[in-house]
Amino acid sequence: MKPSRVLARTSLSDYKKEKSWVTIFCVANATETEKMTLTFIHKYKSPHVIKNINYKNLPIYYFWNKKAWMQISIFNKIFLKLNRIMKQKNWKIIFLIDNASVHLILDETQKKLDYIDVKFLSPNTMTELQSCDAEIIHSFKCHYKHLFIQNWINAYDSVQDEIVDKISNYIIYNALQNATKAWSTVSS
Repeated sequence: MKPSRVLARTSLSDYKKEKSWVTIFCVANATETEKMTLTFIHKYKSPHVIKNINYKNLPIYYFWNKKAWMQISIFNKIFLKLNRIMKQKNWKIIFLIDNASVHLILDETQKKLDYIDVKFLSPNTMTELQSCDAEIIHSFKCHYKHLFIQNWINAYDSVQDEIVDKISNYIIYNALQNATKAWSTVSS
């Protein structure tokens, strides 16, 4: 999520536009008082920069596939994780969801969802609910961009203060840390 253009007085050496993509799946109730841990979908099973990190200790649910897209298998795993959380809290919930092709609950998953009742919205209903959805996503993106820019300012300051020789790259680990912080600051 680096800016595509910059204001610079000198040429930018060693600058190559990052082409790493992720999908972030956010789940919250309508009042944003309960939020599920973020799901982070990346294109590498074990990115080089975080290869020595135990994925179970990450503050997110980490999945991967070649295009970093949501898939039916990942979607169903997320529902099973959410069902376990609801079981621990002894909460039964209704989960409203749109009819995207990837939002398919497999039969074997449906049998295990004893704390979640999934209801698919009719195609025309989404426009009335979109404002709530858009506000949550907008808030998350604003918080994330703030953290992203703050990360670059801190890196630039470190170079100016001669703590380091050059600005280090913004890696996937920085992205998931900042995404987690941004998600924790989203509130109603």
